Amino acid sequence: MPTLGAATYLALGWSRRWTLDDAFINYRVVKQIEAGNGPVFNTGERVEVATSTAWMVVLTIGDLLSPLSIEWTALVLQLAFGSAGLVLGMAGAVRLAELRRGTGSTGWVVPVGAGAFLALKVSWDFATGGLENGLGMAWMGGSFWAVVVACCLDASSGDGALSRRRLRATAVLVGLGVLVRPDFAPFCAGLALPLGVVAWHRNRVRGLLAVGVAAAALPLAVQVFRMGYYAQLVPNTLHAKSSSLSWWDQGWVYLAEFTGSYLLVVPVAAAVVWLAALWLGDAPPAGSDAASLQAWRTVVVGVELGAAAHVLGVVRVGGDYMHGRLLHPAWFALLLPVFAVRASELRSRRSSVPAIVIGVWAVVAATTLRPDIGTLFNASTIETLSARQLDGLGIDDSGLRGIVDVRRTAADPHGSHPVEADDYLDGMFPLELPPDLDGDWYDPRRHAPGWGGGLPVHPSVNATVLPAYMLGVTGYVTSLDIWVYDRLGLADPVVARAELDGRGTAGHEKMLSAPWVAAAFVDTRHEIRDPGRFAPIDPLAWTWTATGLPREVDEASFAADRRAARRALECGGLEELVHDTRAPLDPQRFLGNIVDAVRLHDLSIPVDPHEARDELCGR
Repeated sequence: MPTLGAATYLALGWSRRWTLDDAFINYRVVKQIEAGNGPVFNTGERVEVATSTAWMVVLTIGDLLSPLSIEWTALVLQLAFGSAGLVLGMAGAVRLAELRRGTGSTGWVVPVGAGAFLALKVSWDFATGGLENGLGMAWMGGSFWAVVVACCLDASSGDGALSRRRLRATAVLVGLGVLVRPDFAPFCAGLALPLGVVAWHRNRVRGLLAVGVAAAALPLAVQVFRMGYYAQLVPNTLHAKSSSLSWWDQGWVYLAEFTGSYLLVVPVAAAVVWLAALWLGDAPPAGSDAASLQAWRTVVVGVELGAAAHVLGVVRVGGDYMHGRLLHPAWFALLLPVFAVRASELRSRRSSVPAIVIGVWAVVAATTLRPDIGTLFNASTIETLSARQLDGLGIDDSGLRGIVDVRRTAADPHGSHPVEADDYLDGMFPLELPPDLDGDWYDPRRHAPGWGGGLPVHPSVNATVLPAYMLGVTGYVTSLDIWVYDRLGLADPVVARAELDGRGTAGHEKMLSAPWVAAAFVDTRHEIRDPGRFAPIDPLAWTWTATGLPREVDEASFAADRRAARRALECGGLEELVHDTRAPLDPQRFLGNIVDAVRLHDLSIPVDPHEARDELCGR
């Protein structure tokens, strides 16, 4: 049955194969690493655009070893990791049941929870896509299995059943979660609970310290590197997405949309009732003991609390613009204790009834339940764009407060399986811009770099500059010697620190005005003669951002705004931030960046250039 579950996952994932635009951001970084420029997005600026450190390492190694293009390499790796995570999760659940009983068992394995996980459309969509979802499943399933095995060995006779090396190796695996994604910390903490109990049983305080050091060593080493190399405490993406701010109301909308789309209250309630019945039920069969039962309870509590804490964290930050993506790992974790069971265990009513409920729901969910959302970012698009533009984009009023069915968005205009960059190029700029703005766009397919007629760049950049909204494919197909300026801040440390005056679309809220762009990238001695045409804002972006940008460029104040922005860039924490990311890296700069990573962590920038200048320069 585990093999059948993995085969089903592979088949579903392959049937929905694709690559998300965001994945190409990582692919450009891989190209930079292989070119010898380091883990950066733009040559000459150290900005961490990869949220998943572990996935970036895997992608780089995979691309170096694989004969396939990086798009197909990532797709194969995702499917392989995801199927491995599914199998390990089922193996861990079977061992967990044995831990409760205190004895092993044989017979058919029924993938109850695994089937529930596979029933969701979001599980099929993110089986591929180019991001770290598959790796996250492999880590979670593998860590769960390893922790359960450690508990089983600890509960067995004799201290020699569980070696110190194995215990510490399990701790290292659990600690890797924060490198898969920083927001996996609740899962790490949940799995660390039973592991800590095992360590305490073995050697009390020394055991806990040994396990803690093993779990934290690699994440701490990566954190020191991040601080010294990037001058950041967290990846730049977390600043761009305002992860330090709370946005509870939108977070509840995100959770309600995900759970409501699939009627998840049914399987969640069934799983809770099932685990509660096992917890409060009759004593396990003869041969088990209180220690084994307590270990089972500790694992269940740790896993479920980790999942609940992760969901709460996602809700706090407002969720994401991608349907279900950030809640997908918690759905996997929540089901782990019942991911698979022996058929013999379903003979009792307390197990068979919840299992049947979950199974029936899974069939219904897989065949009929789908998210009722649009393919673009926000229903308010209709209030912003003209009817002609809406017709060209195929936008209707089915958007739900910035939540998107990204797989459908990618597949509709580009064919059913957009995997490679070439599959996206024809639709890279879907908006029909007025003819007089065409010169301000650089089409990477033409291999003719330029920006609004080839403006002279600022000496601190020393590269042709390309402003972009679709950062992924645009950056990936663009030469590494071209500076791809991210208008939304994922790859730009200055935009990422912009202050919000409201909320927009999660992850796409920040942008700076044209005077800021001119101040940062155009030679100060060069006059912008036609400010109205300089660095135009994509009309669709108005539905995303929440930085209070004016809809029209004020040509009369453009020059003064530009001077104020340039002055702000040369003052205080903003000047230090830019210097930390662009200055040549030597031991002294590395140590200085570690200090600045802490000191400048809370730096934020007023969007108005004059306010920013006054605040940063003390005027």
